Amino acid sequence: MKTALHATFSAAADPSAADLIQVWGGAAWLNFYFNTTWQRWARDIDIVTDPSRNDYLLRPDRGLMIARRGSTPLPIMVVGRVLTAPQRAVHARTESALTFLAPMQAANTTLGALALQNGDRTTAWRGGSNAAEADLLIVWSGATWFSFFYNNTVGQWHRVGESATNRDDFELKAGTPVFVQRRGTGSTIAEKTVSFPATAN
Repeated sequence: MKTALHATFSAAADPSAADLIQVWGGAAWLNFYFNTTWQRWARDIDIVTDPSRNDYLLRPDRGLMIARRGSTPLPIMVVGRVLTAPQRAVHARTESALTFLAPMQAANTTLGALALQNGDRTTAWRGGSNAAEADLLIVWSGATWFSFFYNNTVGQWHRVGESATNRDDFELKAGTPVFVQRRGTGSTIAEKTVSFPATAN
């Protein structure tokens, strides 16, 4: 993390009054804020003797969430190039593990366009006629998490808990991160790789 980010984020001496950057740690969220007393980034559980979090690595293939304390907009500029080749992300393949990924889509896309069930996207994506036997894609809606699975009986994405509605056209806003949850384990790099489509595709 760069200290200059605190010029954009609401900083404070206490995490309850500051904007938070939330990073998925594999089992729980790690919450970071800029502490105005210590003049450095810190975790919300840190005390003054804990080390600075200024150099905590934010991986480009991992998603992150921002908890905004104020009601005003939070402009964030993302600098870089639009991908012309698929972005590959490595995810956990221990049984039912959750991996928080950044699809890095510069434009809105759909579940059908992500097409994680295809062999050129993932190795052995598990579909099923119900969610209990299928791999899941979990998407933040802005208020809650929606879970989707690929129903390979009818060849459609469905939302968990709904009747059998075709959700291929469900739109993921640009910048929306996702959780991937695989039911089976994987050992090779190919088995642990997700290839999100390039924006140009």
